[in-house]
Amino acid sequence: MMKTVLNKTLLTVAAGLLVLPFAAFALLAGERALAVAASAGADGNWLVVALAIAGVLARSWHGLSKHPVL
Repeated sequence: MMKTVLNKTLLTVAAGLLVLPFAAFALLAGERALAVAASAGADGNWLVVALAIAGVLARSWHGLSKHPVL
């Protein structure tokens, strides 16, 4: 029992360590996108909106390809 708990805990810690660099990169990319949007004025806001819409469409397409509606 204790061995399985230890294995699950180690697996969770290892997964967290693997995800950490990707999360840091996402934060840096988001910060850069906000800086570009702020320096571009109103045109930069359209860039952020376009990226958000593209992300939603990509996730929707991925979800529909895994679980078709019909």
